[in-house]
Amino acid sequence: MLYIRKNADKWHLQRHRIGVLGFSAGGHIASTFVNQICDFKRSSDSKEQEIFAIPDFVGLIYPVISMKDDVTHPGSRKQLLGDNSTSENIIQYSADLNVTSCFPPVFLLHCCDDDLVSIENSLLMYLR
Repeated sequence: MLYIRKNADKWHLQRHRIGVLGFSAGGHIASTFVNQICDFKRSSDSKEQEIFAIPDFVGLIYPVISMKDDVTHPGSRKQLLGDNSTSENIIQYSADLNVTSCFPPVFLLHCCDDDLVSIENSLLMYLR
């Protein structure tokens, strides 16, 4: 985010209209990225980095959000956490459990008849 914002003028971008977008497992990456940036914000001494690191918006399209047994996409969880995931890993990588007031506005899109990624993922994020 910092690199994109610092080059916004050169690339003809509007510096304060930069977001992240992710589909399915990419939705998990996007939401986890924002959670990690929010963690960075809490530990950063630099106001500039604090402001520029957070995207202005997030788009999550049929995202894998949760790593919990009854919600997650099993293949995504296995690829990310392996066969022996711990409850700490599940909490750490369940984006809905790590949303703070720092999280930017979110656009969620999910079909209720999605056979691969349960709509429960988007609903959990919406409720945060």
